[in-house]
This record gives sequence, structure tokens and C-alpha cells, in this order.
Amino acid sequence: MYIANIHIENYRNFSSIDIPLKPFTVVVGKNDSGKSNLVDALNTVLYNNKGRRYERVLSAHDFNSLCVDEFVSKVKTTYECMKDDFTVERFVEELILNAPTIIIRMRFEDAKNIYEQSLLRDWLNGDENLQYFEVEFKYFLKDRKRLESLINDLKTEDLLEERHADFPLILECYDYSLKSTNNNKDIDNTKMRTFVSNTINAERDSFASGDTNRATRIVSDIINSGMNLRDKAELSKRYNEFFNGIQSLESFRSIYDDILTQNQSIENFIKDISLTPNAKKYKDIVDNITIRYGEDMLFQRGLGTRNLISLLTLYSYFLHDVLKRFSLVCIEERKRQIGSHLSKNTSSL
Repeated sequence: MYIANIHIENYRNFSSIDIPLKPFTVVVGKNDSGKSNLVDALNTVLYNNKGRRYERVLSAHDFNSLCVDEFVSKVKTTYECMKDDFTVERFVEELILNAPTIIIRMRFEDAKNIYEQSLLRDWLNGDENLQYFEVEFKYFLKDRKRLESLINDLKTEDLLEERHADFPLILECYDYSLKSTNNNKDIDNTKMRTFVSNTINAERDSFASGDTNRATRIVSDIINSGMNLRDKAELSKRYNEFFNGIQSLESFRSIYDDILTQNQSIENFIKDISLTPNAKKYKDIVDNITIRYGEDMLFQRGLGTRNLISLLTLYSYFLHDVLKRFSLVCIEERKRQIGSHLSKNTSSL
């Protein structure tokens, strides 16, 4: 048994694509053509090589940028047309109608033995003549009740004019489904555990993603080492201004309100409790800064592009190294073609 076809819609750099597969398939393409995104799409539906389901809660960066831009444009136009006669119900209907949906559909074929056939038996609709089994992952605007509450809250707080087309905000009302296209029934996660995706990532892939994001650490090191006293003073000032703005939010000012409703006698004690910035060093402030390339986050780009940016960033890091560990830095770029070999060496003292 093998995956015979994968269909992807609105996922990262894929607008809509069908990819036929064989029992053994080699995928070859240029940088940023979507090879890694294809593997990630497979992993989203299947289980990873650690035996756990791959992360199925997607972010705004997982949506194809074109479909998001189209959605935002339609929402703005719709709002302008109905704002003089606005109703939450009508606006929610338009949001659901136009909201982008990510679809990843996989077809399994050639279930040869009884064990493989029994794994997929529940995906059929009682038709023994069907020769394929298909699973569809859909990430869509699902929670209508929560969406209506969100739009009502924006309207009540007089924020609808400003935030009615805020896709990351609307994304909080998204969820996923996993169904069999043969019978349109939900597929239990326990059944998918049998279908494990074993992936060996390239060694330098952790530069842009993973638990140890080297891009974030290196960039914060470069910024921190390059700041003079004036920069540090200005950064500290702006950080405190930013934090004071956060403190003014209702959610931050009312964290002990529930306690006070239960026991008013401790009000004098609680009023002396306040929130304060927790950055111990200037470097802590910039630790959440990372790299993007063009319109995409770095982890969305191809591995070749990420590796090139990794080299450039490391090169910059060593040039900023106050300890001057290296007096010579060499970068080698190789391009191989059929029947020829081109090598280019660049060095800097």
C-alpha cells in the first residue's frame, strides 16, 4: 500500500496542486519550489516518526498568502457595502462563505494483504469494489458561535471598523476535520496512528525552525553586540513604553478582580501588586526577533534559501565577534551540472 496521490489547496506556496506518487518517488526542484512544504503537508495528516500526531493547529503563515489577501479584500468590500445596514448574522455568513480553507487530501492504493485492507475498511462506504481509500484534512472556519461572539465583541467595543478584516483574529475560530472522502465520515485519530511519516530533516534545518531556533539566537547576539549606549538607552525607553501600553489593557488591569469579588478585605494588599517588565538584560528584549525573507517567514522558504541566509547570518555574526576568533572566513559555493562541475571560492580577511 502506498500514497498514490496528494491534493493540496491554499497551503503555504501551494495554491492548488495534484501530485501523483509511486511506491518510490523522488521529488526534485529548485529552491523555494515547495519540496519541504510537501513533506510538511504529508506530516500534517499523518503521524511523525516520534509516534505523535504532527501539529494540526495551523498558523496564518501556513495559509497561501494569495488566498489570505483575497479574503481580506473581499471582507473589506463586504463590510463597506453593509456597514450602513450592518447585522452580525449577515456579516458572519459572508465571513464563512469567503474564508480560505486549507485542504490536504491523500489517496491510498494497492492495499494488498488482509492487514492493510482491514486498516482501511472503515474508510469505505460498504462498497467492496472501491479500489482506493482517501483521507481529507481540512482546516476551515468552523466555530460559528465563537465567530459571532467575536464580531459582537468588536462591535460592542467599537473596534469593528478597524479589525473586521483581521485574519489572525478570525483564525482563532478555525479548527480542523479529518474525514474519509469515500463515506464522508470522521476518521478517528487512533486509526491514523498506524500511518506514520518518518522524516529525516537536513542538519541545518534547525536554523529556521525547531525547538532550538538558531536564527533567533544569532540575530539577537548580533543586535546586542552592535548596540552602543545611546541605542541601549533608547531600547530600554521604548520597551518600557511598550509594556506600559500593555498594562493599560483591561485584561492586565483586572487579573485579581475575581479574587476581590470573593474577598474585598484584601483590596489594600492587592492594589500594591503590579506588573513589570522581566527582561534582565538588553539581549532579553530582542530574543523574540527572528528573520523573514520577502513576504514569508524564513521557515516557509526552501532549505537551500534558508542555508544561504544561514551562511550570510553566520558570516555577519563572526564579523561582529568582538573576540575576533577568526582572522579568515571562507565561503564555498558549488554548482553541479551534468557533465560539468563549477566551483567558486570567496574568502575575506
